[in-house]
Amino acid sequence: MQAHEQHFQQASAQMTQEFAAEYTAVLNNHQEMATLDPSEKRHSPRRRALKAGVVSLNNGNITLPCVVRDISDTGAKLKVDTGRHPPDHFQLQIELDGLVANCTVVWRDGQQLGVEFMEPPMVSAPTRKQVIYAAEQPQRRSLLRKQLS
Repeated sequence: MQAHEQHFQQASAQMTQEFAAEYTAVLNNHQEMATLDPSEKRHSPRRRALKAGVVSLNNGNITLPCVVRDISDTGAKLKVDTGRHPPDHFQLQIELDGLVANCTVVWRDGQQLGVEFMEPPMVSAPTRKQVIYAAEQPQRRSLLRKQLS
């Protein structure tokens, strides 16, 4: 039995090393492809997101809801409602992150727009928290009148 366990541990260690090597190769290839793409104009890598945001105008007196689709250190891609078009300069607020940034619109495409942060975003304590409750396991019903022990 011990020989079987030793063989399993050796195989597991070898698989872990192979996975680590393969993961590193894929990561390096992805980084090389990102740096080789001449159409990529971003100064910092973007991160996918799906967060509620607020486009704020006139010192917060006018607000428009938006969805942040991706974000980087220097800008973001937003999706806004079709009937509303924010101006070229506004303040973006992401309440879950406590992020506030003055933005300039770089491009527009229908409902989506790309913005550049005019200065590094200010980050403070989040004004809203996302609360996720664990799903409770439902009680299993049985047709038996007495539980078997």
